[in-house]
Amino acid sequence: MGEEVGAFQPPDVEFEGGDMDDDEGDEEQSGRHHRAGAGRARALALIDLIGHGAGGHVGELGADGQHDVQQEEREEADLGRGQEGVALEDFRVMVEGGAADEHEHVPGEVGDQEAAEEEPRERDHDLLADGGFHELEESAGALAAAGFGVVHTPILSRMSSPFVDIDQPRCKRCRPALYSPRVKRYPRPMTATLLLAASVALAAEPVRSPDTFTELATGEVGSLDPAFPYDAPSQSVIQNVYETLLAFKGSSLSEYEPRIAEKVPSPANGLVSKDGRTYRFPIRKGVKFQDGTEVTPEDARYSLLRFMITDRSGGPSALLLEPIAGAPGTRNSSGTVTLDFAALEQAVRVEGRDVVVTLPRPFGPFLGIMARWSYVVPKAWCVAHGEWDGTAAAWRAYNDPPKEKSYLFEHMNGAGPFKLARWDKTARYVLLDRHDGYWRGGARLKHVLVKAVPELNTRRLMLMAGDADLIETPRPYASQLAGLPGVKLVDGLRRLQTDPALFFTVKINPVANPDIGSGKLDGDGIPPDFFADPDVRRGFSYAFDYDAILRDTFKGTAVRAMGPIPPSVFGSDASQPRYVHDLKKAEERLRKAHGGRLWEKGFRFTLTYNTGGEVREAAAQILKKGVERLNPKFRVDLRGVDWANFVDKAQRRLMPIFARGWIADYPDAHNFIYAFYHSQGRYPSAQGYSNPELDAMIEKAVTEPSSVKRAVLYKTILEKGYEEAPAVFTVHPAGIYAMREWVKGFVDHPVNLGVYYYPIEKK
Repeated sequence: MGEEVGAFQPPDVEFEGGDMDDDEGDEEQSGRHHRAGAGRARALALIDLIGHGAGGHVGELGADGQHDVQQEEREEADLGRGQEGVALEDFRVMVEGGAADEHEHVPGEVGDQEAAEEEPRERDHDLLADGGFHELEESAGALAAAGFGVVHTPILSRMSSPFVDIDQPRCKRCRPALYSPRVKRYPRPMTATLLLAASVALAAEPVRSPDTFTELATGEVGSLDPAFPYDAPSQSVIQNVYETLLAFKGSSLSEYEPRIAEKVPSPANGLVSKDGRTYRFPIRKGVKFQDGTEVTPEDARYSLLRFMITDRSGGPSALLLEPIAGAPGTRNSSGTVTLDFAALEQAVRVEGRDVVVTLPRPFGPFLGIMARWSYVVPKAWCVAHGEWDGTAAAWRAYNDPPKEKSYLFEHMNGAGPFKLARWDKTARYVLLDRHDGYWRGGARLKHVLVKAVPELNTRRLMLMAGDADLIETPRPYASQLAGLPGVKLVDGLRRLQTDPALFFTVKINPVANPDIGSGKLDGDGIPPDFFADPDVRRGFSYAFDYDAILRDTFKGTAVRAMGPIPPSVFGSDASQPRYVHDLKKAEERLRKAHGGRLWEKGFRFTLTYNTGGEVREAAAQILKKGVERLNPKFRVDLRGVDWANFVDKAQRRLMPIFARGWIADYPDAHNFIYAFYHSQGRYPSAQGYSNPELDAMIEKAVTEPSSVKRAVLYKTILEKGYEEAPAVFTVHPAGIYAMREWVKGFVDHPVNLGVYYYPIEKK
């Protein structure tokens, strides 16, 4: 846009959040209760099978884009010691041609005596030359039952034990739950024979667990506090648990519908003042939080104030602070508190049933911001659990807190359609249950499981098996999912997005930072101010092959970025200057950089992307290739980092270059310009980048009432940004999801930070 494994619980064990079907009492309904519980338990079992905190290891690549052999050896050693985590590659290889001789039964730590009595392996379950089974029909049935497509191995016998609701077919020569595997891995795709078996098995498959929706994401949740995270995985969960005052209507970018507010403010209904500075939000009666208490106007006021005073470094508070407080932060660049809290209290007040917000100056995108970021939390509940009490005397103690300090970091109590059942940080999943007291009526789904699974092959296998309903789908690999039985691609989704972009950190934190090597310009590292030289940034921008990412990564489905603003947003300019792939110009700039010492000495540093972000990894590889072609003394290492650590490292300025992207918080040019170019914006604050001239122009443009004058200002800003080159802007992608055909009611919005589950059903 940001630590304990729960033991597996079989279907007859009650989960957190209470009875899943407390309104169903007859025998038939009890049967549905068991099936729903089984589906939920099966989903949690899959989490454990994929690997605690690992998300699977199918086809995982090392930092250089090659298969990580050392990692294989470590995982094989772990499996040999009988660890619970299972890598999908360990059993997928069993169905690949030419690998049969690599597989042997090895006594495990449990059941050694019975293992010793195992009769010799026979050839009737070995592989055909083309990678298929002698008993293809049996394997196809097993594929459907197991959900992964591989049953003829001892490891599946071991794996199947948590699937308490499924009668697993097993190989006639393999005994259950006795062995740890020792196999050699081959990072190759599944054979056509196996996929044919999958097609046969899945074609007639009924809807799996119709009350439970399983989404597999690439990134993991960092915080559940509405005022803290600024990343898509976290906000995706938050938008389904907490309710805002307003929301966008359908897929519109300019129409709104009321939520906790009874009406959408406008000049026509008198809820927006003539000078465009005062907005009234009448609060709806009868809306309940998930603990049963009713939402009050004071809750809404407290929530807006709390969102602003939290103002964690790199967080979303600026979105409300800028229009309401007149400044994008509560502190200046040196960390000194500058917020006038007394003025802020007067700017947000309660009058009867109305929450009244008065802006210091008109701010055109204000309603768009409120439609995405005005989450309401219960004040009394927050205060009772040690949160800010709403007073002027206490707010500084809650300003820029460590995320774990807040009770709301891992507890939720919203008025939205779902409630938190569990967040397992180690296994990297969030489980939501339906909020039956939701004011618009209960959702169609009873449970939603969101699991971080960075590896695409793991996500794909689970989608094919019906164990996932929707997966994040990197554009480069969408073709691998097209045409699969039971799977549909929802493509061409409108996105107000710039992604990937490669950001230069101009003030790198050198403390205990291996990413800058020696920390000097000596060929074995870079100094902390390496990217402070504009010629370095310009040289790298010319070294990037923009045509390659459009052609090879996005297959022509994205639009070449002219700069930070997508072409459909006001303020974009097709005539603005942009960087092109030009190695001669790149060399010219880099020969000038750092007084010529850069070209003479060379450098080495690490470029970081988030694990599972395939398009960002591709962009990193393209930049590495272009830069290293210029001079043999130039070395760029690549490394993927899990999402939570990635966000943290970026904010601590530990990454010399990092690959990220931006999807609109609200549909206006200011959101992109501020995020990419303003010194207190999302990325410049993480880069240590500042240009006072740009800051002044950006602040003027957002309050300019004339659209013509605004357009002129944004043209000047974009030209200045081109000269400064704080980031490499690559493409504006279209959105795409892969989901099961039984998923109905999916509605996308260009500025949503994930899937909104309320209208979804499975049928």
